[in-house]
Amino acid sequence: MTVLVCLAMLYFLLKQAKKTASSRALVWLIFITTIWTVVEILASIGFIVNEIIHLYLWRSAFFLGGITTYSLLCFILTFFEICKKINFKIKLITGLVLGILSFYLTIISSGTVKNILTNRAIWEIGYETGQLFPLTVMVVGFPMLASLLFTLWKYFTAKNEKNKKQYGLMTMGIFSPAIGGVLTNLILPLLGIVHFPRLANFSSVILIGVLFYVIYELNAFKGEIKRYSIRFRLVIMVVAITFFGSLIGFFVYYSNSMNVLNQEVYRNFDSITQIKSYELQNFLNFQKSKLDLTIKSSIVIGELFNKVEQDEEYFAIMEKVKNKLNLISDKEIREIILLDKNGRIVAVSKNSSEEGKDYSQKEEYKNALNRDFISDIRKEENLEKYYFTISVPYFESQSNKFQGMIIGKIDAQVIENLLAEKIDLGDTGEIFLLNREKKLITATKYLGREEILNKKIETISSTECFTEKNKEYSDHKAVNKFLDYRNIEVIGTHAYIAQMNWCLVSKIDQKEITDKYEKGLSIIFFLSLIIIIIVSSLVAYFYSLTISRPIADLQDGAQELSRGNLDYKVEIDSRDEFGQLAGVFNFMGQKLKETYSSLEKKVKERTRELEKSITEMDNSRKAMLNILEDVDEEKNKTQEEKEKISAILHSIGDGVFVVDDQAKIIMINQVTSDISGFSQEELIGKRYDKILHFVQDSQTEKIIYDFVGEAIASGKTREMPIHTMLVRKDGEKIPVSDSAAPLKNEKNKVVGCVVVFRDIAKEYQVDKAKTEFVSLASHQLRTPLSAINWYTEMLLAGDAGELNKEQRSFMDEIYNGNQRMVELVNSLLNVSRIELGTLAIEPRPTDFAKISNNVVKELINEIKIKQLKVKENYAKNIPLINADPNLTRIIFQNIITNAVKYTPEKGKIDIILEKESKNLLIKISDTGYGIPDNQKDRIFQKLFRADNVREKDTNGSGLGLYLVKSIVEQSEGEIWFESKENKGTTFFVRIPLSGMKKKEGSKTLN
Repeated sequence: MTVLVCLAMLYFLLKQAKKTASSRALVWLIFITTIWTVVEILASIGFIVNEIIHLYLWRSAFFLGGITTYSLLCFILTFFEICKKINFKIKLITGLVLGILSFYLTIISSGTVKNILTNRAIWEIGYETGQLFPLTVMVVGFPMLASLLFTLWKYFTAKNEKNKKQYGLMTMGIFSPAIGGVLTNLILPLLGIVHFPRLANFSSVILIGVLFYVIYELNAFKGEIKRYSIRFRLVIMVVAITFFGSLIGFFVYYSNSMNVLNQEVYRNFDSITQIKSYELQNFLNFQKSKLDLTIKSSIVIGELFNKVEQDEEYFAIMEKVKNKLNLISDKEIREIILLDKNGRIVAVSKNSSEEGKDYSQKEEYKNALNRDFISDIRKEENLEKYYFTISVPYFESQSNKFQGMIIGKIDAQVIENLLAEKIDLGDTGEIFLLNREKKLITATKYLGREEILNKKIETISSTECFTEKNKEYSDHKAVNKFLDYRNIEVIGTHAYIAQMNWCLVSKIDQKEITDKYEKGLSIIFFLSLIIIIIVSSLVAYFYSLTISRPIADLQDGAQELSRGNLDYKVEIDSRDEFGQLAGVFNFMGQKLKETYSSLEKKVKERTRELEKSITEMDNSRKAMLNILEDVDEEKNKTQEEKEKISAILHSIGDGVFVVDDQAKIIMINQVTSDISGFSQEELIGKRYDKILHFVQDSQTEKIIYDFVGEAIASGKTREMPIHTMLVRKDGEKIPVSDSAAPLKNEKNKVVGCVVVFRDIAKEYQVDKAKTEFVSLASHQLRTPLSAINWYTEMLLAGDAGELNKEQRSFMDEIYNGNQRMVELVNSLLNVSRIELGTLAIEPRPTDFAKISNNVVKELINEIKIKQLKVKENYAKNIPLINADPNLTRIIFQNIITNAVKYTPEKGKIDIILEKESKNLLIKISDTGYGIPDNQKDRIFQKLFRADNVREKDTNGSGLGLYLVKSIVEQSEGEIWFESKENKGTTFFVRIPLSGMKKKEGSKTLN
C-alpha cells in the first residue's frame, strides 16, 4: 500500500510543469521512501533466501530508513526556507558525513542488526539488535524529531489561518511516523520487545497522504497545479478497490484457514492423548496382572506364608522365593517386596537389608488389604529418582483369609518413556501427567525433573480435566485454546485417568502452528497481490478509455463551438449517457446556429422597439421634470420645517436627544452636548448606552435599567429612577432627571424615542440638604419621643398612682399619638438613609414566603376585627433568595398593611408568590378603595396620600410606598400597580432570583 501511494504521488509531482526546490526535495523523499519500503518488504519475507542475504536486507532497510528520515528533514528545511542561505558545499559535506556514518552503523557494522530471529511473523521484528543500536536510534530518530519541532514552531508562529492549517496538518502527518515508526521499529526493539507489529511503513502512508492533501487541496507550493486526469483517477480507484478487496479476502481466507488448521492440530493431539491414555492404563493393568499372577501361582510363596517356625526348611523356602522375585523383576518393575499379613517385609528381590521392616502403617499396605492399589508418584529418599508402587493382596484359596501381599516398585521414568514413545509433537509440543493436586509428576520440555511434585499447573485445561472427570471425553470443545504455565497461548487437550486420579495433558504452541503456515501463505499472498494489481491496472486502463475518449470528443466539440464553427458535430455512436449527451450537444449547436441566423432580424425589431421606447421615455422625462419641480418645492418646505424643528430643539433649555428603534442617536441639541461633554460627532450614529452612562448615584458605578429600551418596547413614557447620575466625558457625575417618550409613525408603530433630561444639581443639593435636615431633626426627635413613650407607659402601668377612667383615656390618646410620631420619625429616618446613601444592605439566603406569612400573622388582629378574607398562595418551587431580610420585610409590611388598612370590612386580600425564569413575582391584590386615576402618577412620591383614603383614614405618613419603590430599585427590581377606584388595587413587585447585592453602609432601616 505504501508503494502504491508513493508511486501515485511521484506521478503527480513529476507531471507538474513548474519544478521548485520544495517539489524536488519532496520527489527525492518519496523516491527514497518507496525504495526503503520495497527493501523492508523483502526483509520481512527474507526467510525464502539464505540467512546472509536476509541479514543484509534488514541492515539495508535500516540504512534506507535513516536516509528517509534525513530526506524528510531536508524537505522540511527547504519548504520553510530555513537553510536557504547555507552554502551548498556545507550541505554536501554534512550529507556525506551522515551518509558514511549511517552506512557504517547499519550495514558494515553488526552494531545495529546482529542476527536474524527465526519463528517470527512477517509483521513482527525479525532481527536481534546489536550493541550500537542505541546510537542508531539517535542517528535515525534525530531528523524525525527535528522535523516535528520545526513544523510545530512554524505552526505556532503562523500569521494567517491558511498557513496555520497547512502547518498543523503537516505536524500531524510527521507525528504519525514519529510515534508509529520510531516507537515500533526503534524504541521497542531497543527495549527487547519483538512481538509487536512494525508500523513505520503504515505511518509513512499517513505522512505521504497528508503531504499530498496539503499540496493538492491547499496549494502549499503556491502555484498552478496540474490535476490528475479522469483516466488516472479511474485507474487508481479500481486498483485501490481491488487492492483493499484482496486484503480483506486474504484476511478472511487466512482466518478460515487458521481455524481449519487449528481443528486439524487439535484432532491430532486429541488422538495422541487418547492413545497414550489407553497405553498408560494398559501398562498399569499389565503390571498389576503380572504381580497378581506371581503371588497367586507361586507355590513357594504360599508355603512361606504358611510356615510358622524359622527352621532350615523356612530358609530354604525363603531362598526359593527370592529367586522367584528376582526372576520376575525386570526393567519395568525394578524391585519386588513381599509382606506377611502383619505388614512385615519377609522377602525383597534386590535389597536384603530391607527384610524385617514394618510396612503396616504405609499407604501401599493399608490401601491394599482388600483390593489392588496403585500409589501416586513419590521421590526416593536422598535420591533424585521418582517411583510409584503397585500392591496386590494374597488370600488363601480355601478360607479366603488374608495372608500377605506383594508390592512392585516401578520407576516413573518408565511412564515418561511410554508417553514420549513413537509420537511427533513438533518443536514446542509436549505431553505430561498431573496428579490429583495438579502437580507435575512427569518432566516436560520446559520443566525439568526437579519440578516434579513441586510445580503446580493451574491452567484451564487442568481445571477442566478434574472438574469433568465423570464426563465423556467427546464433550470437549472442538478447539481448546488456553494459556499454559508459561503464559503462552497453546492448543491442547487432556484425558482423565480415573484409575489413578491423574490427568494427561498434551499441547503445542499456537505460534508454531501459525508461523509454519504463514511462511508459505505470505509468499503466495505477495505474488498473488502483485498479479492482481497488474491485471486490475490493465483492466482499469482499458476500461477508462471508454469513459475518457467520449469526454475528450465532447471537449473538442466545445472548443470548436467557441471558435464559431457551429456546423461541427460530435461523433459518438454509443447508446449510453455519452451518446445521449453527444446528441444533446449537437442539438445545442444546431439551435445556436438557428438563433444566430435569426438574431439580425430580432435586432432590427428590437431597434424599432427601442426607438419607440426612447420617444416614450422622452415624454416621461418631461413629466418627471414637472414632478421633480413639485418635489423640489415640497423638499424646500420640508427643509424649512426641519429647520424650524431644529431651531425649536436647540432652543429648549433641557437636554434632548432622539434615538431610532435600534437605540442609535439620530439627533441631539446643544444642551445635551453641554451637559454630557460629548460633541455632536461623538454621539450621532452611536448607541446611546455605549456613550451616555446613567448610573444610580454618585457612590456606585451601577448602570440603571434601560429606561429608553423600556419606552421603545412598551410604547409608553418611562421616567428615570430617582438619584440618577449622568457620567460626563471627563468622568464627573451630575444628577439628572426627566423621562423617555416613544416616537410613533402613522401606523402607531414605535420607530424611536425622545429622551429629555435636565441638570438638577442645584435641586439635588437642596434636596440633599433637606434630607440631611430631616435626618438630623428626626434623630433629635427620637430622644424626647422615647422619653414621652417611657413615661406614658409608666403612668398607664400605675407606677405614679392609680389613674381614673378619664385620666386613662387622656393618657391612651397621648400614648397613641406618640406612637404615630415615632412611626413618622422612623419613616423619615428610613427615607433620609436611602437618599443619603448610608443604607447598608446585608444579603443572605432568605425565605420570601416565610416573611410574607409572618407579616400576615402580625396583622391577624386587624384582619379578624375587619373580618377580611386573606388568601395566601406561595409556589412550591421558590428557592431561597440572597436578600436583606429586613428590607424584604419592609416591602411586604408596607404593601400588606396598606391592603388591610384600606380594604373595607369583609373584603378580600390575595397574596401570590410565583417563580419566573429569572425573577420572583410578588402579587398583592385587595378589594379596597382603589386609587383615583388622576393621582396614580403620584402614588410613589414622598408624603403623598390619595384623597379618597385621606378622607376615610387620617393616619398615615405617605412614605411607605416611596420606601418600597426605593428598596425595589436598589435591588434591580421593578414595582407597578393596577387599580380602579372603589374596586381594589393590585401591586406587582418583581425581584431578581440572583438577589440583592451587598452594599456597605453605616445604617439599616427601621
